[in-house]
Amino acid sequence: MSTDIKKNSVILFKSPAEGENDIFLAELQKSQLSVYVVPVLSFRSLHTDVLAQKLSGDANNKYSGIIFTSTRSVMVLESAIQQLTASSKKTTCKDLKCFVVGKSTATSAANLGFKPTGENSGHGKKLAEFILKEVEKKSDCKPILFPCSKIRNDDLPTHLKQNGIPVEELTVYETVPNPQLHTCIDGVCKALKGQPEYLVFFSPSGVDSALPFITPVWDMSQSKVLALGPSTEKQLKAKSIKISGVSKGPTPVDLAKLIKELS
Repeated sequence: MSTDIKKNSVILFKSPAEGENDIFLAELQKSQLSVYVVPVLSFRSLHTDVLAQKLSGDANNKYSGIIFTSTRSVMVLESAIQQLTASSKKTTCKDLKCFVVGKSTATSAANLGFKPTGENSGHGKKLAEFILKEVEKKSDCKPILFPCSKIRNDDLPTHLKQNGIPVEELTVYETVPNPQLHTCIDGVCKALKGQPEYLVFFSPSGVDSALPFITPVWDMSQSKVLALGPSTEKQLKAKSIKISGVSKGPTPVDLAKLIKELS
């Protein structure tokens, strides 16, 4: 187990980047950091046909809006729209009010034709508070559609329901550990040849997947462990991991600012 701290080295334990470029990698490299990305998770779509059925026809008569909390949910919805197109069915879902967490999710939703808002909320409960200001509450309020992960934080839908906004949830994908995770971490070890200064975790499931492979090779107490959001922070604490900082928001700029403050 190495304890030779490699200054300005950052390991990002996150889901694979959408497209060719990883925006977190690009942003941190601007600060002259040595950045390594370890894709800790893989994704499997679920119930795409059910989502397509819900979206078919005039979605505005069914729902008052739609929520995306990850780029993966946007991708599954895109597949559902393709299913409708293939069967000569139409949807007006892109006209729905669209609420998102995070810049990446906002970009994905916008690329699909939505007009996303709320991207700077940071996490689910804050997005719920934002939605409450945007959606009219009344006795016959139509539900907001929430295509989500099999494992997700309850704060967002619970807060909305408690405040009179019905939410129709549908599990559209699940996360599974990257089967190549051990190989990825081994490759980073060989390239880094020492203890990383920063270990950054992006999700609770990423924490669970990565820890069994990290602890045999690095002494986590010697690195600065960072969390991107409160749910990830909570999971790290549940694993008795000392945390040096939590990003104030979900964007690459927020993470870069945190690392700069800790340098």
